[in-house]
Parts: sequence; structure tokens; C-alpha cells
Amino acid sequence: MSDCVRIALPKGRMFEDMLELMKRCGYSFETSNSSRSLKLFSSCGQIESMIVRSQDVPTYVYYGAADLGVVGRDVLIEHEDMDENLFELLDLGFGRCRIVIAGLKNRKSLPSAVRVATKYPAIAKKIFQERGTSAEIIKLYGSVELAPLCNLADVIVDIVETGKTLEANGLEVIEECGISTARLIANRVAYKTRYELLNKFISGLENNL
Repeated sequence: MSDCVRIALPKGRMFEDMLELMKRCGYSFETSNSSRSLKLFSSCGQIESMIVRSQDVPTYVYYGAADLGVVGRDVLIEHEDMDENLFELLDLGFGRCRIVIAGLKNRKSLPSAVRVATKYPAIAKKIFQERGTSAEIIKLYGSVELAPLCNLADVIVDIVETGKTLEANGLEVIEECGISTARLIANRVAYKTRYELLNKFISGLENNL
């Protein structure tokens, strides 16, 4: 078994934030905008980073292809069926966004049985179940802001940072339902069998947050 820590990192802003955090811990990586490599090794050779889509991070960790992963809390909720083999270790603090219900501006009321468009069906289902509201969840893969504009849905459930995209499309936040930040997760088996190796890395992250 490899003596390096294998960690799945999401593409985009969280990837950059995690590289910066690891740099503060003494783990530096050579990166290049022109590089197409999906694996990066720290200069010391102790960390192997796999660059994957955010939605795929829990899968890599669940099946043990990675010991650890960095992923938004929103994505973790969508992968609750994997909880038995995933262990949430740290709230890393970056990648902060709001989980919201949004709809057309100046809408006075919602029907008793609401139609909800979202890229996050598990989150949306949980939100409306907790409110005791009957909801038909419509799964979309992008441009959810369009759904209320063409009467596909009454509202959307989405993850927003500034809310500018909502505003540009004539929508507004109806209710803020939670906050999502980047979380460090572990494969439960790897965390037990490779505890000493992983804990050294995890403690370094925790001390540099």
C-alpha cells in the first residue's frame, strides 16, 4: 500500500483554496494552466491529489480510490446513501454558499402543492418535508433560474454565492435554508487502517485553518 495520502479534490475554486491550505501545511504542488494532468503529487511525495468533478468526490472516497476528499456540504447531502462508508472530519470554511428557495419577484404566495426545480433533489426534498409541504421535485442539470420564468416550476432550490444570477433573471430569495462550506471527508476503512498517516495530515490542516 502506498505511503502517500490520496485525496480527491474538486475542480474549480475549492481546488485552489485547498492547494493554498496545503501549502500552509508545508505541502507544495507544481501546477500549470496548460497541464491536463488529473493527478498531482506534492513536492515531498507524501500527498497524491486526484482532480475530479465535485459531484464525483464522494464516490472516489466511498470506494477507496481516495483516502480523503474535499467536497461541499451540499454535495454530501446529495450522497447521503454513501454515509455508511464516508466520515466527515472537518469544516474547512472555504467554498461558502447559501442554500436557498427562490422564485419570481413580488410573488405573493405559493400553491399548497408546489413544483420545485433544482439540481439538488435530495436537499429540496428534505427542505419541503421538514416544512410539511407537498412538493413535486423536478431534477435539472443546469439553468434552473429559467424554470419559474417559463412556468416549469413555482420555485427553485439552488446554491448561491452572491445572488446576482437570480437577480439578473428576475428572481429573488424567498428563504435561506442553510449554508454549505467545503468539508474534508474520509473513507471509513482507510481512516482506521491508515490512521497514523492520515491523522498527521488532518492535524496539519486543522492547525492551519
